[in-house]
Amino acid sequence: MSTFTLPAELTIAYAAQTREALLQALADGCNEFDAQKVESIDTSGVQLLLALQRSLQANQMALTLSAPSVVVLDALRLYGLGDLLNPSH
Repeated sequence: MSTFTLPAELTIAYAAQTREALLQALADGCNEFDAQKVESIDTSGVQLLLALQRSLQANQMALTLSAPSVVVLDALRLYGLGDLLNPSH
């Protein structure tokens, strides 16, 4: 299993290119996503993570967020998703 490093910006400005990179990571069989370098995340970034989780669940896989940054954890908590995505530390 390989690990995909999420970009520093998980925002609307980068949503399309991030989506394409995530789709490629999924196609490569990746289910671990390193979130420690994420510096900015907005609603579109949270939506990308939820879509990623759903895609993995459809293939009987679980999303693993390794070393999520404080920004990611705060955003997940803000949207009430802290437990939903089960980030691993």
